[in-house]
Amino acid sequence: MSARARWIRLGLVEPLELRAAYTGLAEAQPRRAAPILLWAQAKFDTLIGLARAEEHHYVLALIVPRHLAPGRRVRWRAWALAPVIAAYRQFGLRAYQRGEEIWLDGRRIAQSGAGAIGECVVAASSLLDAFPAPRGDAGRAARAGEFRAWLREGTALARSEWTGRGEPPAQRQLEAVLRGRFEAQHGWQFETSWPTAAERAAIRGARAALAGQRAEAIAS
Repeated sequence: MSARARWIRLGLVEPLELRAAYTGLAEAQPRRAAPILLWAQAKFDTLIGLARAEEHHYVLALIVPRHLAPGRRVRWRAWALAPVIAAYRQFGLRAYQRGEEIWLDGRRIAQSGAGAIGECVVAASSLLDAFPAPRGDAGRAARAGEFRAWLREGTALARSEWTGRGEPPAQRQLEAVLRGRFEAQHGWQFETSWPTAAERAAIRGARAALAGQRAEAIAS
């Protein structure tokens, strides 16, 4: 019998909103909560200096109670990335994991992060179906290795192009493939979900705390 899991769509979000969402949700979960996968479109063009808005820049954040994640922290990222890599390969892209990053044809295309928040493990990664070209010093924003540093900057800048590999998949197709890969690996059954009243309150609290931290950082 498949275990229940929740799939929450955020839509187009700013970095602060993404961080508030996964932080608040993780803090609000009891020890035996159902796993949650946040699915969003990233709005990071002003942070990493891209020439255009990233309409096809998707981000996921997996939030799971610690008892469901590998016992060793060093394994969290690989455990979370396996379905992402499988989704790339289903579309014919021979992606693979290399350290904290996802690579394709010898080039980095995404970076991930994983850490503990409350009773949960949170792992996040970008999943791009189109890779815009960088400009200026945008590449430096992609080299943040620590979990919170990476999420503070957004997601890592993709270093490859899908051009010549076929038509990029539609968002719903990409989402459906990813859902299927996570379900197959973990024995889950996703249901489309929304934050509860208590979770929304936790997200508001996280948003306020993060905004305060940003204000202090700017002031200093």
